[in-house]
Amino acid sequence: MPKFKVGESVTTTKEVRAGYTEDGPFVCSEGVEGVILEVDLREWDGVNVALENGTTWWFKPNQLSLRDRL
Repeated sequence: MPKFKVGESVTTTKEVRAGYTEDGPFVCSEGVEGVILEVDLREWDGVNVALENGTTWWFKPNQLSLRDRL
C-alpha cells in the first residue's frame, strides 16, 4: 500500500463503485479531489477520504493518487 497519511490531498484515479469487485453503486468519477481522514493498513479498502463532492468513502489504495504525484 502506498504510504498515505492523514491530511494529505488525493485525487481519484478512476471511476469508483462500491464493493470488493467494484460492481456496486456509483461512488464518484475519476479526478475527484479529497483529503485523507484515516488510514487503516489492515483493510483492503483502508484509506478514508472526504471528497470535494461531499462524500466520505473508504478507498482502495489503487483508487487514489497523491495530488503532488500527478
